[in-house]
Amino acid sequence: MGLVQTGNLYGKDIDSNGASERDIKKICSQAHVAEGLAICGSSAGSSQQALKTWLAANGISV
Repeated sequence: MGLVQTGNLYGKDIDSNGASERDIKKICSQAHVAEGLAICGSSAGSSQQALKTWLAANGISV
């Protein structure tokens, strides 16, 4: 069993993507699961604007 199944994530914020996001929402129904940001390694160097947009959309200022 992993942390998601054994940890107390009640009321916690969890960031995730894709199928894992769906699985986490099902397993941790009391947690707030935020939409994740996928950045592939090959595009990491040019992802600054995407990251800033994602942070702003999630209420995080930089």
